[in-house]
Amino acid sequence: MADISDASTLLVNMATAALYPNGTGQASAIGADCKIFPGWPNSTALDADLRAGLVNVSVFPVQGSTANAPLTLDNPQMIVGPVHGLTATVNNQSVTLTGTPSTGEFLTIVADKKHAYSASGASAAAILATLLTAAQVDYPSASLSGSTLTIPSAYLVARLGAPATLANVTHRQKQAFWLTVWAPSEALRSAAASTIDVALKMVNTVTFPDTSKGILTFDRTIITDLMERAICYRRDLVFNLEYATLDTYQAVEVTTVGVSGVNVPTSYFPVSATT
Repeated sequence: MADISDASTLLVNMATAALYPNGTGQASAIGADCKIFPGWPNSTALDADLRAGLVNVSVFPVQGSTANAPLTLDNPQMIVGPVHGLTATVNNQSVTLTGTPSTGEFLTIVADKKHAYSASGASAAAILATLLTAAQVDYPSASLSGSTLTIPSAYLVARLGAPATLANVTHRQKQAFWLTVWAPSEALRSAAASTIDVALKMVNTVTFPDTSKGILTFDRTIITDLMERAICYRRDLVFNLEYATLDTYQAVEVTTVGVSGVNVPTSYFPVSATT
C-alpha cells in the first residue's frame, strides 16, 4: 500500500529524473551537482554543500496538511496477475499438459459437464498423476501415457488456474509536500526550481509501486531571500499529492463452479449439479 514514505520517495524520484534526465551518472540539467533526498536537511551538511557549490533539494511533508479525499465505491483491482507456465491441449478424449507450473498453478479437467478434477503439483507429470487417480473413480478406464491423460468416451474441457493479488482502496488522503531548493546562488536556485516545477506540472497522475494511482497538483511557490550572506538561496515548491491506501489479498482464477440443489438441470451448470 502507499503511505507517506512512498509518496515522498515518488517525489524524490520525479525531481531526480528532472534534474538528471540522462541518469545520475551524467551531468545534471543545470550544470551543477545536486543532492535530492526525502526529509529536512541537516544545517551543518547543508552549509558545507552550499559552500562547495552543490544544490540540495529536499522533499518534506507539510505538517498538519493531511486531508481525507473523497472515497467512492471501488471495485477490486488486479495488482499482480496470474502467471501460467503450463499449456493444456484437448484433443477429443485426451488432455496433453506441457511446461513447468508456476507457484500455485493448477489444472482443472471437466468431464461430461458434471465431473471436475483439479490438481496442482511441482511438475506437469505430478499434476497428471493426481488427476488420473481422481478421474478413475468415475472413469475406471482412464489412462495416462507420458504427458497425455485420456478419459475414453468423455467430453473434456481443460482450464488452467493460478493465484493472483487483488486489492481494494480502503482510504484516500491528500498531503502537501515542500520540494525545497537550497542553492548557493540565485541563478542555480532559479534553474533547479524551474526545472523541477515544469517537470512535475506536466504530470497529473502518478503510479506507485503497488500500482495504485495518485493525483499530483501544484499549490504554490515560496521564495526566501533572507539568507544571501550565508550563500543560501531557497525556493519552496508546494505540491499536493492525493493517494490511496490499499487492502491487498490473494485470489485464484475460477476454473469450475459447483452447484447443489433441488431440480437443477445439469445442462445449466458445468459441474457437480444434483437433482
